[in-house]
Amino acid sequence: MKIRFKFSKKPKQNINKILKSILLVLVGAIFISTVLISLPLTERISDKVSFNLSTKNKDYWSKEYVVSVNTTDKKELRKIKQIIYKRLRNYGVEKVSIFSDVVSDTDSEFRIVVNTTKDKELVYKLVSNQHSFEIVTRKKDVNFDDTENPYAITMRDNYEDTEWDYNDFRTVYIPKSKLRTSDGGRQFFAIFKPWTNKQSALTSFLKNHKGELLGLDIDSFVYPFQVQDIDEDSINQETITIAVYVETEEEARVTSLLYNSGHIKVPYTLKEEINRETEIISLDYVKLSIGLAISLLTSYLYMLIFKYSSKENLLLSLFTTVITLSIYLAYLKLTHIAVDTFLLAIQFILMMIFIKAVSDNQDSDLFVSLILILAFILISLLGTGIMMTFAQGMIALIALAKVSSILTRWYIDNVKKI
Repeated sequence: MKIRFKFSKKPKQNINKILKSILLVLVGAIFISTVLISLPLTERISDKVSFNLSTKNKDYWSKEYVVSVNTTDKKELRKIKQIIYKRLRNYGVEKVSIFSDVVSDTDSEFRIVVNTTKDKELVYKLVSNQHSFEIVTRKKDVNFDDTENPYAITMRDNYEDTEWDYNDFRTVYIPKSKLRTSDGGRQFFAIFKPWTNKQSALTSFLKNHKGELLGLDIDSFVYPFQVQDIDEDSINQETITIAVYVETEEEARVTSLLYNSGHIKVPYTLKEEINRETEIISLDYVKLSIGLAISLLTSYLYMLIFKYSSKENLLLSLFTTVITLSIYLAYLKLTHIAVDTFLLAIQFILMMIFIKAVSDNQDSDLFVSLILILAFILISLLGTGIMMTFAQGMIALIALAKVSSILTRWYIDNVKKI
């Protein structure tokens, strides 16, 4: 008598179904956790983990800087205004207003008003410095080793002019991280890169002064530096590398902006600083969250009752909206990134509209998303501090919405099959 065993495929199918169910439970738990973290006041649940939303409301300050320039030429004044604006804008100052007035036959004044959360000392540095530079050589009759005059190495009168100044360099590159020095320490450095047609002349100049101590004159203050030893037969394109005496990456970035935002030719002097009342558009985060939640649910309930869209489409777009906004808000809370609450409100309202619009028009989804991302990239490149922040947030939200839409569709489809 023969005994035959028959194996059914059902156990394998059941295992796959169990694994998929476990995965759905885990994904659902992550979604719920994200939503809970994003809700207001949930940070009070635990004393061990801090995830309250950080806002910029208390960080704002405002000042007016009065600057005197030795010119009345309209073209030159317009250029100076553009340079100062470029410095502050690229640093991320949220609001900048610059006014110019001719005060005499030879002088003009700029009133630079800032409203920002940025570091006060670094904003002062960007506003107050002319930052005109040139390479200088030591006078032979000056004793730079005189112990009774330790400041001799920094005094402009102790140096001779050279033909090398700001006009000869296309950029001054400062790496984001410190480089290792010969004594084993770490230091920020500025690398002066000349124009292509000046490269061979600079290499010859450095070869003629190899091993010598030269100086970088910035606004009549000289920073000494030593030219490295260069082989006479070397064909390398040499550059000037000078230590930057700052400690933080942000300070190095500000120094880079001073070098690369343009050159102010005429004498430039800060005359006065005036404290001003801070301009803040502040919204209560808790009330804002409740208001957005009520408006979102009310609008979708209205569309469901009056059948503006199918139940499946409404469910998909609602879940996508909730997950997108929750993940973004949870990320802000967990990373303690300070935000402007009024910008957050505008971004969330626009995302609610965007997600519903593309869910109703799947054919144009990709096209609309790409157009909006390109538009916000342009705004982030050309806009002011607040507009840059707004545009960067919108780019992140649109990208997050696309990922959330895919995850939501997969999750709903698989839940239905169980």
